[in-house]
Amino acid sequence: MLVPPTNSKAKKSLFASGHSEEQARHLVSVIAENPRAPIIIVDDSFAQEYRRTGLPKVGILDRRKLMAQRLRRYFPASSRSTGFPLTAAKTLSGGSALFICVHGDGPVAEWVKRLEGLPNPQAGTIPAPLAGAEMLKRLLPEARQGWAILLLRQRTGGFRQITTLDGDLIMTRLIPPPPPDSLPGHGKTAESLRNEIAATLGYLPRLGLSMDDRVKLVTIAPEEIREVSGSFPVTVEAAFFMTPHEAARRLRLPFSPGPSDPACDLLFAAWIAGKGSQRAFLLPENRRRELRTELIRRAGHVAASAMWIAAAAWLLWHIYGIIRLAGDYETAAWQAADSRQKLAMERNSLAQETEHLGRLRQAVARKRLFSEPFASPWPVLDAVGQSLGNAARLSRLEWSADGEWQNGSGTTRIGLRITDSSLPYSTTEAGKRVVIVNIEKLAQNMRDSLPGHRVTVTRFPFLIKADDTLTNAAEKQGADTPPQAEIVIERERP
Repeated sequence: MLVPPTNSKAKKSLFASGHSEEQARHLVSVIAENPRAPIIIVDDSFAQEYRRTGLPKVGILDRRKLMAQRLRRYFPASSRSTGFPLTAAKTLSGGSALFICVHGDGPVAEWVKRLEGLPNPQAGTIPAPLAGAEMLKRLLPEARQGWAILLLRQRTGGFRQITTLDGDLIMTRLIPPPPPDSLPGHGKTAESLRNEIAATLGYLPRLGLSMDDRVKLVTIAPEEIREVSGSFPVTVEAAFFMTPHEAARRLRLPFSPGPSDPACDLLFAAWIAGKGSQRAFLLPENRRRELRTELIRRAGHVAASAMWIAAAAWLLWHIYGIIRLAGDYETAAWQAADSRQKLAMERNSLAQETEHLGRLRQAVARKRLFSEPFASPWPVLDAVGQSLGNAARLSRLEWSADGEWQNGSGTTRIGLRITDSSLPYSTTEAGKRVVIVNIEKLAQNMRDSLPGHRVTVTRFPFLIKADDTLTNAAEKQGADTPPQAEIVIERERP
């Protein structure tokens, strides 16, 4: 059965009722008319053999060597020109492997030899049971765990049973199609299928099926076979029935059999065409070597192209750097020429401006005079105000600046009037001592606020020093007059 690719303009599939040259001529001519269409052969014949064995725990490279050695031992190579048998090994879950062989005594060898002369790309051969095992996991996700059987009808092969364990193929059986004169819904066909499934269930204990295990059954067949899904042994856990058209819709395939089509050939073709991982992998040894050589050649072309692209990118990057550097150099040269022109213009404009050296010296001295900071008493007065607070008020100020000191005052003489009303001012000795102590405290506060200065109390409100001069220059001290003192603040030389 020839199925066109999904992107082909041809919409209908072709069927050959036999394998002779007369029956295959039309199919081969249609393939030759589409030389770019790949060829994938799906084998649904008797000439298949499977062996499932466990593998020891070895490394990846050692496992490949061991699988290749066992594959050659299980299925020795043939000397035929067609390269048969076709063999392959596939790793399974649980540390086991499946060894596959398609023998050369079936019709597949004839078709491989017939298609070798065509220009179409040969993708190889894939056994139908392997594709059916993957399809079963998609149709029934519960089939990924435990035992499951897929029963389907193929136009090319007949009724096929595909048995899986944990989603991997473990056994397959091909039941020849019924005679052409028997209808699909005939009682003999249903009874024959029921007996074949019962025989399969009776054989599975040899492969590890226990009394507690249950088998899931999925049937893809025409509506007339639905009655086969009933009355199975207790080993069958659940039975699911669907037509090929319903199965294609559930799998969301690009094309599907018609609602009245009883066969699953189009279903398999659409599944393999849309599932890249299920593409054919059984190839003759000579074709395998050609593909390996072609792969190496393409890899070399890709590597060479990548190197050329990298070299071109590197060269373009450096050319871009040179062009950018040339642009920067041209800009710098233009700026330098412009600066030289401006310098020449400035020199020409200043060439006539000449003055006497003595006048220049006077200008420099005048600039230095006005640029020096002017001494002022404000910093000292700010510090005095912060240290006095509300305890006293400034009544007199005498300030003289020293030209050698910067930003400061030479000598500051101030007169203070005590404003603290709580002082017991009187003519008694006890009251005088309290006033003197308060004035000394204010002087100490000034010393703390004016580091680098010397603060001295030169006159108290009373004559307390032996060298005090009696004078009447100050205000007359009465009982209601606040006491006054005189303090001198001098900046110490560094």
